[in-house]
Amino acid sequence: MSCLKTLTGLGRSCESNIPGLRTIYFANREDVSNVAFEADGITVSAITMANTAKFYKYYFAKNAGSLVTTHVRSDENGNNYYTATINLQFNKMEAAKHVEIEALAEGNLIAVAVDNNGKAHLVGYDDYLSSEGEEIATSGAGIDDRNGYTLTLTATEQKIGRILKDISIMDEISLEPGA
Repeated sequence: MSCLKTLTGLGRSCESNIPGLRTIYFANREDVSNVAFEADGITVSAITMANTAKFYKYYFAKNAGSLVTTHVRSDENGNNYYTATINLQFNKMEAAKHVEIEALAEGNLIAVAVDNNGKAHLVGYDDYLSSEGEEIATSGAGIDDRNGYTLTLTATEQKIGRILKDISIMDEISLEPGA
């Protein structure tokens, strides 16, 4: 297999660029029955859910959500893949949040992470998102410490990322919290 790739270059961007995540949608990976892609294999044109399954929207602490993708390559072993990591923080420990955080930590998930530029990233398509046993809950000790939850989920992906063609794809397949 040839490792030559077609390169075309990247132009300079003059648009604003705001880091971080704005919101996130989660679903059980097995509830996604199909994902349709544009010809580039990256742009998602449709997501089909099994039966009446939905993605659920989650709001987290402001400026406390990120998506990081790391390339892993080993020529010796023939490995070439990406590890996607979602980090989220939720303020205030309380029973309802505890139940949801526990479900997310124990689930086999797929997510649509919407960044602060309005781009929606599909994560957990090739291999479901799962928790790696990181710190989940903390009461904090001092008056300025966090009282709440930190959730870290990872997935192994074949591509650097997949981006929804339009966020409106989520309109028919997602629900607000408590709906």
